[in-house]
Amino acid sequence: MIYMLVTFHVKPSTVEQIDKASENLIQSIKEKEPGVILYDILKNPEKAEYYHLFSFANSDAEKSHRASAHVKTFMEILYKCCDSMPDFIDLDLVVSKTRP
Repeated sequence: MIYMLVTFHVKPSTVEQIDKASENLIQSIKEKEPGVILYDILKNPEKAEYYHLFSFANSDAEKSHRASAHVKTFMEILYKCCDSMPDFIDLDLVVSKTRP
């Protein structure tokens, strides 16, 4: 299992645009990516800061996700709205309520 966290801050004037793009991204992931085990998008509304927490079943699922048209579309929108580049963080699972 592969776990990642992406954090980014957007211009306050673009929050609604990012929220809509996030909804579209999640819908496409649900429909097209069975190898994505978890994909949650959270935000701190006071700072227009977003957190994408996700996990993949394996490296093939991660590669497929990165190469997908819906991720490319989301990233094009995101980069136009960000104040700075997103921060991608690889994570290791320590303990989970949902995983043995």
